[in-house]
Amino acid sequence: MIDDLRFEPASIRIPANTEVVWENPTAAKHTVTAIEASVPDPAEYFASGGFDSEAHARNNSNDGLIETGGTYSHSFELPGTYEYVCLPHEQSDMTGTITVTTSSMSN
Repeated sequence: MIDDLRFEPASIRIPANTEVVWENPTAAKHTVTAIEASVPDPAEYFASGGFDSEAHARNNSNDGLIETGGTYSHSFELPGTYEYVCLPHEQSDMTGTITVTTSSMSN
């Protein structure tokens, strides 16, 4: 998360069974909220705040805010492409993508 309301990097490729940690060094509060339709079946849904669905996260987004200096992490076990958004800054196109591969190499 960076000051101009973006995830940096906005897109990453990782091998399966990798934990990703989002850090918030900015003065703004952010969320990490998966776009449910992009989460490969049967992968686990993820969102800061521990929500189990996108609807639940959207209806309670204040409970998922990552404060300045805070972090959120999620382990990606299954291959696929996962899209996510910061709910308070979705209008500013604060979005990200994680591509999880089956290989042990990432780039």
